[in-house]
Amino acid sequence: MEALRGWVLDEREVWNANEEQLTCQRQVIERDEGLVAYERAQLREFELLMAEGLAADLDMKPGDLEPRMAAAAAVGVFDLLSEERDSTTTEIPSRDDQIRILDQALTFVTGGVSAMREARDA
Repeated sequence: MEALRGWVLDEREVWNANEEQLTCQRQVIERDEGLVAYERAQLREFELLMAEGLAADLDMKPGDLEPRMAAAAAVGVFDLLSEERDSTTTEIPSRDDQIRILDQALTFVTGGVSAMREARDA
């Protein structure tokens, strides 16, 4: 999860530099059901890759419950966070707000993985 956090923070600079273009792209995607479906498929691929990485970190198989659930929760959180911006202004939350929300989300996912690991080891 730390690697994911680092990547998001690193990419924020790119997003800031291209905010107008990315906002326009977001509006185009949201108005086209085909593009929304394509984006969902891409998120599913990202989820599978994340499960593989988490499985390696947890010394588990990618098909095991814990890495799959953690990956699904992380992708779900990012999906929900994308809805947090004001849809009427397409304003992106401040960097500090984004970091705060990201840290809350990663704490949630990490806590869930820890709880599952403890229950499994009990």
